[in-house]
Amino acid sequence: MGTHSSPSVLVIILFVFVFMQTLVFVSASAASSNISCLESERKALLAFKQSLVDESNLLSSWTGEDCCAWHGVQCNRRSRYVFKIDLHNPIDFNNDDDWYSYDVFSLRGQISNSLQNLKNLTYLDLSMNNFLGAQVPEFFASLKNLRYLNLSYSKLGGLIPRDLGKLSSLQYLDLHYNDFNGSLPTEIRNLAQIRHLDLSFNKFQGSIPAQIFSNLTKLEIFDVSVNNFSGSIPVEIFENLTQIRKLHLSNNKFIGSLPEARTNLFKGVRYQQ
Repeated sequence: MGTHSSPSVLVIILFVFVFMQTLVFVSASAASSNISCLESERKALLAFKQSLVDESNLLSSWTGEDCCAWHGVQCNRRSRYVFKIDLHNPIDFNNDDDWYSYDVFSLRGQISNSLQNLKNLTYLDLSMNNFLGAQVPEFFASLKNLRYLNLSYSKLGGLIPRDLGKLSSLQYLDLHYNDFNGSLPTEIRNLAQIRHLDLSFNKFQGSIPAQIFSNLTKLEIFDVSVNNFSGSIPVEIFENLTQIRKLHLSNNKFIGSLPEARTNLFKGVRYQQ
């Protein structure tokens, strides 16, 4: 008799398990939807919004008390701190020829220094917008917890602030396709956690400082192609970047060539000289 009842017992157990999992999911969803951001950070985000021209109303949800529910903003569930801002242009012109839509959906204006009040920010993506030739704000160096920074295709220019080297937690830095110029600051060597560094399609000039590679041992992607770098390619690239997977140096003004023994160290690496 007991052997005939065991399937029924299993069905009941399975039903209870599914029911409990559903309750957990519903409770988690409710908790997530009830996150309320800190007032100081809400004001910082509103000041940032006010510094921008938002023709497409991309930031139309940026109203009310709960900034954790706003487009492109994510908060930590427990601390309520804003840890992520992702406001990249939703139009991907790499796959889309609609340049008019791309321009319409671009946020334009200045990057307000109110963002420096978001002390727990770890992720910031403002790529594919239009910041009207402005420089990278100096206050970015105060965002000590930043791990991901993408400012590519954003019509930024001028010199890279030396203080960016203070972002010791940074793992991803993408500045490609802007109008940056001048020399590469040696302070980049302080980005000891950096894994992805893309400076391509700019107007950097001068030699690449050999000393920057002494501490970038975790670097996996290094792209400085399509610039005006000159001088010799530092051999330290081949000696210190033991984790490198992609190395792009093409379309610069480097002189000389590297010994074959050096380039042979990079077997299996996507390498362009």
